[in-house]
Amino acid sequence: MHGGATSLDNLLTLCSFHHRQVHEGGFELRFTNAGAVEAWAPDGKRLPAVPVVHPDPGVSEWIEGRWNSRDGGRPDSDGAFPMPMWDGEPVDYGAGVDTLLRA
Repeated sequence: MHGGATSLDNLLTLCSFHHRQVHEGGFELRFTNAGAVEAWAPDGKRLPAVPVVHPDPGVSEWIEGRWNSRDGGRPDSDGAFPMPMWDGEPVDYGAGVDTLLRA
C-alpha cells in the first residue's frame, strides 16, 4: 500500500494495470481488521468486492438459475465465445493449465 511499510503483512499481488491505478490513478487499497482488502475509488467511494455484471440481453438469458447463451454456446464467426458459460462450480485450474500446456 502506498506509503506503508514494506512487510509481508501488507503484501498484495496486483497485475500491472491495477498496480498503476493504485500508484498513479488515485485508487486506494485498505486492509480491514479481518484481513480483507477493500478498494476505494479516487472520489472516495468504496468499490464493490465483486463488480456488477449486466449481460447483453440480446446474447444471453436467465434460464433455470443461471445465464445461458442464446446461441447455444457456439463460437461466433471469429471463433470466440460471446459469453462464458459458468455453472457456479469452482474453477479447475489443473485442467486449465493442462489445456494450455497441450496447446
